[in-house]
Amino acid sequence: MSGRQYVFKQVIERRPKSIWFSPTCGPWAGFSCLNGSRSLEAWDELLKVRLIHLEQIALGIVLFRRQRSTGQHFHWEQPRNSLMFRLPYLQEVLHYLMAVDVDLCVAGDLKDPVNQLPIRKSLTILSTSETMIHALTGLRCNGQHTHQTIEGQTKFQGQTMNRSTFTEHYPRKFARLLARSLGKLTMNHEMPHRNWEATVFATEHPEAPPPKRAKPAARLTLSRTKPVS
Repeated sequence: MSGRQYVFKQVIERRPKSIWFSPTCGPWAGFSCLNGSRSLEAWDELLKVRLIHLEQIALGIVLFRRQRSTGQHFHWEQPRNSLMFRLPYLQEVLHYLMAVDVDLCVAGDLKDPVNQLPIRKSLTILSTSETMIHALTGLRCNGQHTHQTIEGQTKFQGQTMNRSTFTEHYPRKFARLLARSLGKLTMNHEMPHRNWEATVFATEHPEAPPPKRAKPAARLTLSRTKPVS
């Protein structure tokens, strides 16, 4: 069984109260755009990689629609400078989900494991949950400390790796914050916000065709009668 088949099987059988979706950001990140702008060949290669990764976008949209059809929660995370949320395919997702930005130097106490400088990785999180949005609101850096840029290499648990690879994993503090928020919305039986029911799906979709107009009623024709003399 492929990974995707396993995911669909679990979603259908278990009907999860929430799905957290965090697709690969590499092809849509600022560094990729910078590298792709160096030559026509590099740009063509970047476009090829993006086309391959569109399958992840499609998977996210399918999971998003599945959660909406069952009245459950959905959350989508990406780095704040990612171009993913600018794709036209995500108009539907952006229409129904609320957004909040966080900086992991504050939200997760993210630091370089060698020099212990804070790393300000910024994320944009889309969510159907007001509990989640409230928990993440205000977790932005005030810029009053020095940051380690996400460039070069660092060493973690005895292994040398790129800092971009190190920051792909959520720091423990941020992961626990997400776990608490997901637990609260489940325990409180929180309903997704903003007309999430599938019954209004066809008419609320921003790209849906306009509703069909009712056929006008047949006009009543009056026959003229001669005046009574």
